[in-house]
Amino acid sequence: MKQKIISFIDGLGCMSVEEWVQLIVLALVVVNGALTIFGINPISVSEDFLYIAISGALVIIVPFYNKWKNWNVTPEAVTAQHILDLMKMGTVSKQQVEQFIKDLKAQAVKEEWSNPTYPADGK
Repeated sequence: MKQKIISFIDGLGCMSVEEWVQLIVLALVVVNGALTIFGINPISVSEDFLYIAISGALVIIVPFYNKWKNWNVTPEAVTAQHILDLMKMGTVSKQQVEQFIKDLKAQAVKEEWSNPTYPADGK
């Protein structure tokens, strides 16, 4: 039993931040539900406070999230934006871009057939 507990504790160090957040929220929901079942009001705040807190959080989070989603943060996104800019300027046509993509796909298939790779475990 002691070894299982030690193994469990060691495994907690491998959890990501997302998993920790999910675990903490789950624990809070379970505790809140249990307290509510026994007639204890665990969250004693007014509706006005909740409205103000949630609205304030949304005012801060939503603009930053939207900006983050619209930024070109990867090299692929930057390249795609350059292609889009060229198309908007009329330097490159849609047909040229589509043909270029078809050529790239054909080249990738050709390279895959000429140099196949196999998994190391033989599966």
